[in-house]
Amino acid sequence: MKLNRWPVPVPVQYAQCPDSAYHPYSRCLQTILPSGARLVLDRSPSDENNPSGGELLSALLTYEDGRQVFVSAAGRSTLPLTHQQLAAVATSPVWHPVLAAMPAPPAAPRAGSVSRLTAAQITRVIERLLPAGVRAGRPGGADGFGHVTADDGHGKSLVAVNVQQWKPGDAAIALVFRNAATLPDGTRVGVRQGLAPLGGAGAIEWTVDALGTDGLRVVISALNAGAYRLPADRSVPALTLEQLRQIALAPAWRQAIG
Repeated sequence: MKLNRWPVPVPVQYAQCPDSAYHPYSRCLQTILPSGARLVLDRSPSDENNPSGGELLSALLTYEDGRQVFVSAAGRSTLPLTHQQLAAVATSPVWHPVLAAMPAPPAAPRAGSVSRLTAAQITRVIERLLPAGVRAGRPGGADGFGHVTADDGHGKSLVAVNVQQWKPGDAAIALVFRNAATLPDGTRVGVRQGLAPLGGAGAIEWTVDALGTDGLRVVISALNAGAYRLPADRSVPALTLEQLRQIALAPAWRQAIG
């Protein structure tokens, strides 16, 4: 049981179903109640590294003013509460006095990088830029981050893009690109290949990281699996490094920002 209060607007990643890119075993349903509150009911492994083990049921209720109630139950066979019972606990008015007594949190501070694109905007651009013959499905993400599952007929591949806007010349981001290649127009491009973080058996990740002279940063990664934590579904990602590079450098990102 947990009570919380977030700044408004509540960051979407704290009020919606778990991101399918990182929680592929989640089975989740979210509903907007007549009050305007969002109710999220999720069923996930209690240990995501052992999906055949016990289950975790949870109910997450988020009010429009940032108040939030989280209730969960875990077990290996018979769970102590059903989803309906958890939802009844989360939506009970008994929590209202406690939530009302919580002070309003300060506004979230602006980070060094500020995203200007939603997940939906990012996934739409990804879908337009995918090579011919590669189909996109299961779009998701959060502000500044979007992903799709790409399928070329030879297995699924997660393709994820992070879009950030930095102040040109920012010392912190310049340090990240200190060993990157420089294109004739001044764009810095870095490439990484290796084991996928949080990856399942045999999962690898290819990444192209591009920073324009105007501070626009586009990071695109592709896995040889449909999501993190899943085992490899193919020998290599569905997109080549050159295709990832073309997507990262595409004018479509600046056009989407407007």
